[in-house]
Amino acid sequence: MDRKYDLIADNNALEAAGRLTRLCSEDDLIQLSNKGTYKRALKDLEAAEKITLTAENGGLKVLLDDFSVFLSEDVSQWRCSCPSVTVCRHIITAALAAAENASSVKETPEERSPAEELAARSAPSPEENDNSPKTDLEYLSDVLEYTDQLLKKGIINCGENDIDTLERLSLRGAGTVHRELGKLCRTLSENIRNMNMKSAAFSPQAAAFTAARIYNLAKASKSSPKLLFNGNDYEPKGSAAFFCVGIYPWMTDSGYGGVTAAIYCAEKKQWYICTAALPLIYEEKSLTEKTELILKMKQRHCLWENELSPEVLSGNTFLLYNYSADGNNRISTSSKTMCRLTGQAYISNMGREIFRPVEREYDYFSPHKQDDFFAAEIRNIDIHESPAAASELCFTLSSACCRSYKCVIPLSQLNRFAVNFIRQHSGDKLIGSYMILHRQGRALIPISVISGTEIKNIYFSGG
Repeated sequence: MDRKYDLIADNNALEAAGRLTRLCSEDDLIQLSNKGTYKRALKDLEAAEKITLTAENGGLKVLLDDFSVFLSEDVSQWRCSCPSVTVCRHIITAALAAAENASSVKETPEERSPAEELAARSAPSPEENDNSPKTDLEYLSDVLEYTDQLLKKGIINCGENDIDTLERLSLRGAGTVHRELGKLCRTLSENIRNMNMKSAAFSPQAAAFTAARIYNLAKASKSSPKLLFNGNDYEPKGSAAFFCVGIYPWMTDSGYGGVTAAIYCAEKKQWYICTAALPLIYEEKSLTEKTELILKMKQRHCLWENELSPEVLSGNTFLLYNYSADGNNRISTSSKTMCRLTGQAYISNMGREIFRPVEREYDYFSPHKQDDFFAAEIRNIDIHESPAAASELCFTLSSACCRSYKCVIPLSQLNRFAVNFIRQHSGDKLIGSYMILHRQGRALIPISVISGTEIKNIYFSGG
């Protein structure tokens, strides 16, 4: 982006900006806010007339119009003078400005003797000597100390101070190699908040599991830094052809929701997902309002440079140019990627590979690795009435070659359309159609139904 605004900054400020660039990638800034805020920040930066950068208190002070933003290497300390209590667009604009101008630093090389110059050229670079991940031992120690105290006193005795502490630990982990720990801290914070509010969403088992996992992951990360590399960094993959077999909504206890597209690359014989996400943690809305907000996201134009919606992808084949994916086969929604729709996806041209279920071993430290899907021909759907019927809809899908699959759909407002669809189409009403199943742990969850040339997204009204 060509800079159109007047920049006022000295070398100290530009050096401070340079230390922040690792926190200011597109994906990191969207994770801190949301895609809409990020796009508004880009427009604000383009329309800015003057920006002042000043090195201050070990960080960077950014003056934008009438607002003052403070940025530091600790994301939890980012602040704006505006009334917003969340990560506002001024903060994201300031981070973009810092990253854009960090490359402006011009260091004056020190004069060295010929012998010193030869020694400098012969010495190996720090990158050659150290390829290990950069762990934050102080952060890991703080997480260990806090979770140890929490587990000793018991989750039932946690209150507002614990919620605040976990939120701070979550922010400190954002944008670093400890981002998974940060996400877990946010999840536990939300669980404790639900407990204090006497909400039915509180799960003591899930809260205890999350606290134990935070402690064990932090402890293991100190001794084995390789655990930090769990495939969350996006890498450029070039171009490839895909088809989308359906979309489905989701919402987490940690305050996020969205719509995910299940897509397959026949050339690489691999499943991928692409997600339109929305932070709901700061939304002052009821559960019903949040649910409706998520369901409407299927029409949200937010994927890639040409801003396609998840609904448009479903049932179509397409080419992605300059796309990036992480080690878990999650495709980035970066605006640097271009998508071109190429036609309609039919069950006949999807390839035999999608009918093969994938079996994976469970990994305690990374239970949610690659998302695996497969298609099963529908012969019959048999709904079970069981003790679990109060929390989930259980049914057996009878398929070809005498195969059967036990499937579940958790009962919730978000899943109500899918539950009604299965109840209305039980028995052999869908014979000859195909169901896309998503393996989550040991559970199989239906995603969509392919009937003839139509893909029915069963989690949304009207498919």
